[in-house]
Amino acid sequence: MSTSEIAAELQLSLPTVAKNLSVLEKQNLVLSSDVRKNTGGRNSKLYNADGSVHVAVGVNITGHHISAVVINLQGHVVSQFRQRQVFARSDAYYRKIGEIVAKVVRESEALDDQILGVALVMPSLISQDRQHTYYNGVLGEEPVISCSELSAYIPYPTRFCHDGKAAAYAESWFNHDVTDFFYLMISDSIIGTPFLGGSPYDGLNQRSGEIGHIRMVRNGRRCYCGKRGCMETYCSTKALSDITDGNLAAYFDLLEKKDPQALERWDEYLRNISVAINAARMLFDCSIVIGGYLGQYMDPYMDQLRELVLAEDPFCDDAGYISVCKYKTEASASGGALMYLDEFVQTISTDEAFPERSD
Repeated sequence: MSTSEIAAELQLSLPTVAKNLSVLEKQNLVLSSDVRKNTGGRNSKLYNADGSVHVAVGVNITGHHISAVVINLQGHVVSQFRQRQVFARSDAYYRKIGEIVAKVVRESEALDDQILGVALVMPSLISQDRQHTYYNGVLGEEPVISCSELSAYIPYPTRFCHDGKAAAYAESWFNHDVTDFFYLMISDSIIGTPFLGGSPYDGLNQRSGEIGHIRMVRNGRRCYCGKRGCMETYCSTKALSDITDGNLAAYFDLLEKKDPQALERWDEYLRNISVAINAARMLFDCSIVIGGYLGQYMDPYMDQLRELVLAEDPFCDDAGYISVCKYKTEASASGGALMYLDEFVQTISTDEAFPERSD
């Protein structure tokens, strides 16, 4: 963009923009490129953010996979890797995490001093200082896991991040159609994140949005939390993939072919999901975004889902507030990395802090 285009976009005076660009150039945060030929007047120098100055790493840890991404300051994924690996509290597992981080950093060509940090994204409840988990039911482990334990072979600043909140954060970066929204991450577990006022609402104990543990059926199926009838047992994607040996893609292949068992299961599943969505809508009265594994497959079925939700909703006659996530691939890992990048951007200062807007 040219100086005049930046000034118009931000409603700032040209001198203010020029001074700030000069400072940002000295900090190596923006690059100037070849001039644009104008039909009249002086030629314009073009500016672009230098996304390579800093990067951050996100590592998503589940019960059966480790996936990692490196993201630059422009929000672009510059390297990524995913490997099947059963979670274990062992030195061999921690070493594997370190090897995967080293691999994606090496492939990104980032230097050590360019790496802001590594987010270990977990399906766990996270302490406020982001250095410990205090509930790991999905992983089937005892409550407390320390970040220093899992990051034993990672030579960069490291912290934990909740997987649902990270995925919602990634969505907020790339989906400008929604502002306040409830992100419903439906994968092997179901997690909700209220994203309000530009950031996730954590709650008093860092566990807001745990919609999966609202009871749906009294004396229903046993949940890993020890209770019965939780939404978790009826609305996670395991409720679909258990007829295809845990392979969700294979289930949706059957559904597309109108397999009778897959269709029967789908009808029951959508009714359950519509109850979960309506509960979130009643509580927060905001847009609902469906993410996680399910979000990758839902586009063809949204009309059917919206119809079922409307049957539950006593106030609305239009369920257009429900949408599918736009950030579909490695959203949790990416969101964890983006949090580091966003924090860095907030620290950038210039001599002129954009003090005035032009009328």
